[in-house]
Amino acid sequence: MILRAHQIVLAISFMLVSACNFGEEVESLKELRDGEKVWIFAQFNIEQENNTIEDYYYFGQINASLYKKIINRKIKRGFITLKKIRYWGSDDSVKAYTDELYADEMTFRVEDIQKMDLLKKEPKPGFKYSYSDDLSQETVIDKSSTK
Repeated sequence: MILRAHQIVLAISFMLVSACNFGEEVESLKELRDGEKVWIFAQFNIEQENNTIEDYYYFGQINASLYKKIINRKIKRGFITLKKIRYWGSDDSVKAYTDELYADEMTFRVEDIQKMDLLKKEPKPGFKYSYSDDLSQETVIDKSSTK
């Protein structure tokens, strides 16, 4: 109980210090809890300390209600946790993002999403896919077309 209260205080403090929209931040945190999951393929653009942008591409599961709120632009800021993370290896095969050090879960900021596709099926580790394979059901966010 004390640890959970401490985590909540830290999360709220971080949100206030980062000058984010508090309502959207809290809403995205509520949506991190368990529920129906959907598979997505997402591109995240993360600004680095040297003022460059690093691109990250991941497959993962997210909460379905959070997904719907993001695509309907009801949540534009906050956090998104990808579970069962997979990535495209250099040999065009899907790899699980887990080993003796890393779990298969990562949290990103919603505002760092550059592109997000809803997938029709789970991208299974070991399978070879080319980017032209029709894995996605729909593109829901694509900021590259608005530049």
